[in-house]
Amino acid sequence: MNPGGSAYTYRTLDVWRAVGALMVIAFHSTAKVIPPERGWWARALLAGWTGVFVFFPVSGYCIFAAVSRRENATLAQFLAHRWRRIVPPYWASIAFTLVVAFAAAAFTQPPSYVNIGAGRWLAVVTLTQGLAGAPGAVNAAYWSLCFEEQFYLLVALTLLAPARHRWHWLMALTLLAGLYHLAQWPASWRWDGVFLEYWLEFACGIAAFAWLRVPGRRAWAAAVFAIALASALAGRNGPLAISFGVSVAFVLLAPFDTAIAATRLGRVLMTLGVMSYSLYLVHAPLCLRLAKLAQRWDAPFMAGFALAVAVSLLAGVAFHLVVERRFLNRTAPFPPIIASPHRQAA
Repeated sequence: MNPGGSAYTYRTLDVWRAVGALMVIAFHSTAKVIPPERGWWARALLAGWTGVFVFFPVSGYCIFAAVSRRENATLAQFLAHRWRRIVPPYWASIAFTLVVAFAAAAFTQPPSYVNIGAGRWLAVVTLTQGLAGAPGAVNAAYWSLCFEEQFYLLVALTLLAPARHRWHWLMALTLLAGLYHLAQWPASWRWDGVFLEYWLEFACGIAAFAWLRVPGRRAWAAAVFAIALASALAGRNGPLAISFGVSVAFVLLAPFDTAIAATRLGRVLMTLGVMSYSLYLVHAPLCLRLAKLAQRWDAPFMAGFALAVAVSLLAGVAFHLVVERRFLNRTAPFPPIIASPHRQAA
């Protein structure tokens, strides 16, 4: 999930953010409440967890765009902007999650995850719970942010190298991730929570940025796309295939960016997309509890589902207005997306 605000370089990336957020909200409003045997529609809602793999390539695109800006020219500048953008809202969402849990305890049982120990709490606060073996601790949605944090750090470290070498380092990481996905990779060299597990999904977004913004690196982008597609096919990796498809869609739909953004549906989704980080942070503590509460009251599933989604959206909007927007980084936009391969990158 990329908490990057509106991507002015490509306006309708906010549409993709909104789609990813709505998919994940639908999943958490459905999981453990309705079985897939109920029909295709139930299976579709339960597949909403794949929305995370819409976020990963969006993150790849936006984070590489961020390191390409003058105001993020140094490692310290980039990390300072990322910390301000990500961490304070994340910490506020932990407090929100605890408030919801203790409020719900009046009707159910106290939250067991409060007693996870000092070590795991430290991991939650530092967004390293995936590496600590507790990716779903406190809030089930936090697991993907652990990987995002590693992606940001790796891209930030490329600022220490001369610009001409940055692409080589990123390709080396992509090749390493491709090898990591091979069945022949030693099991003893696989570690839970390490960036290699999902780097290819993120790299697809960087490749889309390179294709659209840096025509001289289109061969590089094509190589990344080829590695990702080969890994997805060889490993029958559906989530990676989704990230690959979304990234290719970024490229194919770029000429229609302005037209899509001007539609009524586009404007609605872009508004939600701007708030997607807030929606992602606060929805999980609400969705399942509300859906289960409706089930306990013998309400129809769709009524509980609609309640969970509506309350989650309202909570996300409120969290964005009260908390997240205070930490937005104000940056100068790039020029419009390259529409012709003969134009030079910004």
